[in-house]
Amino acid sequence: MKKASYTIDQQRERWWLRFHPLSAGIDKRIPVEWVLKRATVSRTHNYCYLRIPKCANTTIIKTLLQHDPALAASLAKSAKPKRASRGLYRAIAWSPESLAKRYYCFTFVRNPYTRVLSAYLDKIASAEPGNYGYVAAALGKTDISEVSFPDFIGFLEKGGLFSNVHWAPQTSILPLDTKLMSFIGQVENLEVDLARLISQIPGMSTFDAVFTHEQGRRNSDSLISEYYDDDLASRVFELYREDFNELEYSEKLPSAAIS
Repeated sequence: MKKASYTIDQQRERWWLRFHPLSAGIDKRIPVEWVLKRATVSRTHNYCYLRIPKCANTTIIKTLLQHDPALAASLAKSAKPKRASRGLYRAIAWSPESLAKRYYCFTFVRNPYTRVLSAYLDKIASAEPGNYGYVAAALGKTDISEVSFPDFIGFLEKGGLFSNVHWAPQTSILPLDTKLMSFIGQVENLEVDLARLISQIPGMSTFDAVFTHEQGRRNSDSLISEYYDDDLASRVFELYREDFNELEYSEKLPSAAIS
């Protein structure tokens, strides 16, 4: 009975979210809750961090906590800080444009080649038995452990691109046009960009250091040559062409590991 009630509550929430004023800027191909729930909003310092999965979220949140005591106090009781702030529910804004005017809106993005590989390594290659069965089923596999990286890219090409927030295009997850963003950092330049970010948000403490989150890292940046060939790179580029163009990443595969 409780499970049924929970399902009804979820359905009601999803229905309500469709009418949320900030849902107007969200890509219609993805559920609005993917976006509205993935943000950290500070009313103290008027910033809004729009989180994109597989883009160093934990490191960024932990670094913000070090430099924003008010945020640290609000999330102190959470075992998983990046999930504690249902961000855009806290924002005082009635349109994507007003959100951009009222808050310092920022995000961090990642090279689509390494991001989709990271999603595969974390969610598919390391999946617990029974998880992501819909991916295996779509490929005619009996178990997720049988899904190779080329298989996974085939799944994305056959309609799976928007089936999960961890591999959906980054531009589709942002509720704002990138031209409205105050700051867009890159995971590949994380330490430098985080230092710039902290210095640009009024009221934040002086930048000290980046919180390094090592646990759970898949080192996908260093595995590019192991998992990609020219054909697979071409297919990934077509899948994420909008990300490559809008976020200004080169079509060329990264040639070396990122330290």
